[in-house]
Amino acid sequence: MATARPLELLSGRYRLGALLGQGGMSEVFLAEDRRLGREVAVKMLRPQLGADPTVRYRFEQEARTAARLSHPNIVGIIDTGEDDGIAYIIMERLPGTTLADELEQGPLDEARVRAVAHQVLSALEAAHSAGIVHRDIKPANVLTGRDGRVKVADFGIAIAMDEAQAITSTGLLIGTPAYVAPERLAGAAATPSSDLYSLASVLYQCLTGHRAFEGASTIELITAVRDREPTPISAFRPEADPLLVEVVERALSKDPSRRPASASVMSRMLDGTCGTSGIDTMEIPGSAPERTRVMPLPAEPAPPSAFARIASGRWGALREVVQRYPAMLAFLGAALLALVIALPLAASTSTTTPSGRTGTASHVTHHLPALPGVPSPLARALDKLEQAVR
Repeated sequence: MATARPLELLSGRYRLGALLGQGGMSEVFLAEDRRLGREVAVKMLRPQLGADPTVRYRFEQEARTAARLSHPNIVGIIDTGEDDGIAYIIMERLPGTTLADELEQGPLDEARVRAVAHQVLSALEAAHSAGIVHRDIKPANVLTGRDGRVKVADFGIAIAMDEAQAITSTGLLIGTPAYVAPERLAGAAATPSSDLYSLASVLYQCLTGHRAFEGASTIELITAVRDREPTPISAFRPEADPLLVEVVERALSKDPSRRPASASVMSRMLDGTCGTSGIDTMEIPGSAPERTRVMPLPAEPAPPSAFARIASGRWGALREVVQRYPAMLAFLGAALLALVIALPLAASTSTTTPSGRTGTASHVTHHLPALPGVPSPLARALDKLEQAVR
C-alpha cells in the first residue's frame, strides 16, 4: 500500500523523517518541528482514504477528541492541519518503545503488568469521563518512555459517545479483532466496557505471552472471540497472583455486565481495595477477612391487644408528667410518706384531759419524739402534720 508521504516538508514547518508505524487508516512518521526545534510524531491519513467522506470525518474527529484530553498517561496532540490534500495530526514524540516491542521479549513480570494496567486505566478513566471511548486498545497503542511511564496513543479513533451512533452506521469495524470485545463484533456500539475488555486482552498477553484468542484467518479469529473462552491464565502461569488473574479474566467476560463497572473500579480491584464483584471493601488492620454471613430476619412481633394499647397510652402520659414535674412529685411523695408515719403515731400518743370547771375539754399538746436519722426540717413537718391530724 502506498504511503502518505509525498512531501518532505509539511506546511513549511515539519520536516518528515523515518516511518514509525502504520495502520489501516494512517501512517506515523518521525518529524522535526523546525519552528520549535524538537522531535514530534506526524500521523497522516492515507491519500487513497481521504476521498471517502466517512473516513475523512473519522480522521478529523480524531484530532478534536484527542485534543480534549490532557492527561499524563495520554499522548498529547500538538497541532493538526492539511497540506496538499493530506490531513495530518502532530503528536508528542516519546523517546521509547511500545508495549508490543516489550512483548516480543516474552511475558512481563507481575510488577510491570500491574504498572501498565494502572496507567492505562487512569488514561481510560479520564477519556471515559469526557465521553470518549478509545476503541482500539492494543499493545502497539501503549507507548512507553525511557523512564517506563506508559502513555496511550491513538485516541483519535475514539469518537465522542454522543456521536457514536451516527459514525458507526456505516458498519466499518474500528479496532484490531484480536483485542476487540465480542459484543462489538456482533454489531454493538463501542462502550467504556469494551475498552476494559480490550485492555484485559492486552494484560492477558502480558501475563502469558499469548493472545487470548488466535486464528489462522480473520474470520476464524472473530469466531474465536465471539464463541470461545480463553485458556485460563493459570495454564500458562500457575504462580501468578490469583487476584491479578481473577480481575483480568473477569474483564474478559463475554457478558459486559460481569466486567468491572468502570476503569477506576477495575484499578481498585487490582489493588484489593474493591472486591472482585465491584463492591468497595475496607479491612480493619490486624483482623482477618471473614466471609459474609446472611443472618435470619427477626420474627414479626404480635400486634398489641386493646388493653395493652390503652395501658401503654396511659403509661406514656404518666411518664410525661414524671419527666416534666419531678420536683413536685418528689414533694408529694415525701408528704405521703410523712402522713403514713404520722397516723399510727398520732393514734398511740393522743390523750384527753378531764373537763375543767367551765365544762370545756382541753387537749394536751404532744410532740413526736425525736426520730433518729430524720433531718430537723422533716421532723418539724411531721410534727405539724401530726397536730393537723389531731
